[in-house]
Amino acid sequence: MPEKRPRILVLSPDWPYPPDSGSKIYIWGHIAFFIKAGWRVSLVICMTPETAAARKDKAALPFDIETHFVTRGRRWAETENLAAVPALQSIMEGFKPDVLWCEYADFAPIAGKLNTDGARIWFSSHNFELAHALEKTLENRLQPGRRARILPRNAFRPLALFRQLLPIYRAEKEMHRIADRIFYISAKDLKAMCIYGGRARKDWLPPFLDREFARAEYSSPVNVVYMGSDYANNVNMAGALTLLKEVIPAAEREMPGVFRFHFTGKSCDKLPVPSGCGQVVYHDYVGDFVSFMRGMDIACLPAGLGWGCKIKMVEALAMGIPVIGTRQTFRGVPDIKGGYYVCGNTGDFVAALRALRDADERRRCGLAGRQAYLKWSSNGRELLRNALAGINVKFRDGGPVAEGLLI
Repeated sequence: MPEKRPRILVLSPDWPYPPDSGSKIYIWGHIAFFIKAGWRVSLVICMTPETAAARKDKAALPFDIETHFVTRGRRWAETENLAAVPALQSIMEGFKPDVLWCEYADFAPIAGKLNTDGARIWFSSHNFELAHALEKTLENRLQPGRRARILPRNAFRPLALFRQLLPIYRAEKEMHRIADRIFYISAKDLKAMCIYGGRARKDWLPPFLDREFARAEYSSPVNVVYMGSDYANNVNMAGALTLLKEVIPAAEREMPGVFRFHFTGKSCDKLPVPSGCGQVVYHDYVGDFVSFMRGMDIACLPAGLGWGCKIKMVEALAMGIPVIGTRQTFRGVPDIKGGYYVCGNTGDFVAALRALRDADERRRCGLAGRQAYLKWSSNGRELLRNALAGINVKFRDGGPVAEGLLI
């Protein structure tokens, strides 16, 4: 039987299930949406040496879809592993997608060499990678003891820095050259990356999350959480140190015993032993993160660097948990009047905590943040639904259909 069922080939750098990290949450939200929208999905994991473990450690997906593994070179290598191109070409010729969906800009050098046979090329941009890498380099130059994993030890030498950033610039430039559409995770990235030009239609696509409203209750002490993915990463470590060395001691001096501070994320053993910080709890990796967050009253996320979107911040907004952060924390989302607290210094953080001692204020602020997220999510789903509906689908031979995942 001929099948007029749209097909989408998804390129992912890692196995996306379970969605237990920011990037996996974003990727998995897309795949689940495509399935619910009635598209037939084929998933290709493009493994680098760092992500090769995904093949043997992968958890089973909650539905049956076609999956492939392709080996590629190191991310942002000066020359791409061209062996990945014929392997992907073979997969494309067998699957005949209507859309090639690429998670991350570093797939652009590969996608640009494929014969897509009329398939649209869509990119999901997780980050303004060039600006992010440069920002992390400058941070490491100021604090050389914490070296970013993506950069060599001599990265802050001008020539080495240029050689490191050039492949990133070329990949992002190529993405804007070949893409028919680009969906950015961050509203601010979309504006900043206009420097690349290109013919693609550009839209903001927030993370798709389904989270229940976590009601603010009167609890004593008030539970405040900092969510890091891995404290071996200097972005996560920098925010944690700001809390431990500046914000928590100041809050404890003014409001002793009012708050209990929680830290989640891998490598909590790298965090310093709390001193003069009142009640501090290190949880390390939390498996059932959503259930854990239901017991939290406030999310405090003093981000100092990083582009893209802080997924943990969006998760807190989606659950109706008030968020305190810096302007950097909220870079990925539009402004919300009364929906979160933006702080410029330690005094601002203490003032925000003081205001959120009151459960009614927590409830009001959390509800405003949740309502804003629900509107963004609804608009994003409608945007993607309309984009998929605008694709001309070809008739093909039938094949196995992936059944139902509700999102």
